Amino acid sequence: MAIMKPQLSTGKKLIFSAVMTVLVLATINGVVVLREKQKYGVTAQQKESMYQTTQTGRRVLKAGSMMQGSDTKANINSMGFRGPELKNPKPKNGFRIWAIGGSTTFDVFAPDDANTWPALLGAELAKRHPDRVVEVINAGIPGEVIAGNLQDLKQHAAAAQPDLLVYYHGPNDLRDLRFGGPPPPSGALEQQFALLRAARGAVNQRYPTLPNEWNDVRLSSHDLNEMTRRIDQVLNNAKQMNIPVMMTSHAYQHTPGKTGREAIREVGEICVLMQMGPDNVVHMFRDYNNLVKGIAERRGLPFADVEAAIPSDSQYWGDALHFKVEGSRLAAMAMVKAAEIAGNLQPQPAKPNNEPTQLGNP
Repeated sequence: MAIMKPQLSTGKKLIFSAVMTVLVLATINGVVVLREKQKYGVTAQQKESMYQTTQTGRRVLKAGSMMQGSDTKANINSMGFRGPELKNPKPKNGFRIWAIGGSTTFDVFAPDDANTWPALLGAELAKRHPDRVVEVINAGIPGEVIAGNLQDLKQHAAAAQPDLLVYYHGPNDLRDLRFGGPPPPSGALEQQFALLRAARGAVNQRYPTLPNEWNDVRLSSHDLNEMTRRIDQVLNNAKQMNIPVMMTSHAYQHTPGKTGREAIREVGEICVLMQMGPDNVVHMFRDYNNLVKGIAERRGLPFADVEAAIPSDSQYWGDALHFKVEGSRLAAMAMVKAAEIAGNLQPQPAKPNNEPTQLGNP
């Protein structure tokens, strides 16, 4: 006689399914947390300890903090910037580059401090000008706007004695013009659960849901006038401090000719950041970069077209705005000539050939 196995009630089946679902999600979340820590050396929560809030409410990097993971190694020096300490005192033949911007200048996907585009620019200039001791001040802070960078320049310029200011700004100030502040922090659930952060990032990057009304949003002439005022402010202060300036366009991942849904896979994150349709994101960067180029021409400042130098291929991009190291190298190379002009770095004479010349048989 067969023994009948007891049947679970529908309620118990639902409870069992719910428990198993929670356990599976918890396991996946734990794996994502471990992956975050492997890549960055810190969890998302621990990463926040790298920042501090000033008395004026600015969110800045904490001196002496660091990330040491398999994908990213970042060290914050005593000024609160990414990279090594400056030589003290400044060498007589020293040449110091002060690079301003947000996360795209900090270069969040750079595997270490030496492979950020500001550091790569410094390394190339050092190679081309061996008579100079080139140092780089990577003053880019994730989320920062022009006004914050200007505060830092005023605070540190006298001691740092920069010989060149490189301007690589854009997304943060453009968003600030739209919304009057930085992006809102992640919700409580996203802060606690790495799986939700990863899912949101993937969806925003590749398959964002864009409300139809976003297609009507564009920068206004008032926005562009305000951007001009902000840029002029930092340029006027640099002029007063006798610091030469080099201007740049801001790159983003976009294949010319792609519009509408075709452009989403490249600019989707920017659409969510700016709450704009993809075509208007393209218009925004075009208008902004033309504005920066026009300011450079009006003021007689060297200009590097970084946007034109970086292909849209994924090998150059970590996401829609931030370079992989291959993109950082191209960005640095695109800036070299303009940096030499702005910094008055003179071309080096060709080294004489000391090898004896063969003139034939005596």
